[in-house]
Amino acid sequence: MESNFEFLNHDILTRQYYTRATQAEISYAVGIYPGVLTAVRAIAENMARDVADQKFIKLGKRATFNDVLRRLKQKACIDEYALQLFYDIKNPGNVAAHTLEDSSQKDALRALKQLFALMVWFVGTFYDEKIDITSFKEPAETDFMYHTTTIQPSNAEKNLIYIQTADNSSGKFAVYANSQKIGKTGVGDLAEDNSDNSPYLRSWAEKRIDQYMKTSGVPANLEWAELAYRQSDGWWFSDHDVYRVLERSGIKHSQDLAGNEWFETNLETAKSAIKAVKEGKDSLDKVIPQTEIKVVLRPEQREAVDKTKDAFKSGNKMLWNAKMRFGKTLSALELVKEKTLKKF
Repeated sequence: MESNFEFLNHDILTRQYYTRATQAEISYAVGIYPGVLTAVRAIAENMARDVADQKFIKLGKRATFNDVLRRLKQKACIDEYALQLFYDIKNPGNVAAHTLEDSSQKDALRALKQLFALMVWFVGTFYDEKIDITSFKEPAETDFMYHTTTIQPSNAEKNLIYIQTADNSSGKFAVYANSQKIGKTGVGDLAEDNSDNSPYLRSWAEKRIDQYMKTSGVPANLEWAELAYRQSDGWWFSDHDVYRVLERSGIKHSQDLAGNEWFETNLETAKSAIKAVKEGKDSLDKVIPQTEIKVVLRPEQREAVDKTKDAFKSGNKMLWNAKMRFGKTLSALELVKEKTLKKF
């Protein structure tokens, strides 16, 4: 019998879950039941963060699994069915991870079934793949007698880091001006051309960007892609390692954009942050100056700035009743620039 989670191996973006889920099945088959609960919990937590990422929910640096689920619930990003599955997995997994209490075969099998149901929901919701939820089969040791010695490391460990901007040629997405997004995705056969920004690496990055940005309606430009691999110690790093370099170097996250991936910086600085991680540095030697980019306000932003300039001719107050994502900071800065104000 093949793994219950074989469907996760169909797409590079879900393959990371396939290997870990298969390892949980192997633990069950050989009788390591507490290990099943902790593994299933870890997979579910990473999936919850993936869902938050795809829904553009900004999470705190120290956000716990429970914090992530609370945010998903507050934003109504997932249905009650999926949310309950997350909680059903989380609580027994916490006990198994933090106590010496034994777990029964029944507990482990229930966890695997819950994970299977959650994965079916996940691929159906985000990847349009329909899986028969009744197709789950209890893993047996004979099913994995060869896998226990031949299972390969997860392809998710072989990452690439990409740098992306938003295409504001229409003038509708000025809020993204001067911002770079640092992202990560898996890469397939390393026997291909893995040189920096090669067409092969760019193809993997573009696939991830298309999957991530299609729900936002924001056109994207792929600026750069390179392997997230440090030769000195053979370490595959993450986009979060690049974030830390930027943060320690005083580069701020884009205030008007959701998520932790967007930074107020330029392409060369973002590329230097990747290089710093590869060289084992925790910050940039220097920040490359930002080239001036012309700000093009959207019509409603332009109207707000112009009306405020008129109002300031006879007073010093103006209230903007602006909706979320209006771009208040950007518009206010443009007002300061055009009025040559020293205080605001």
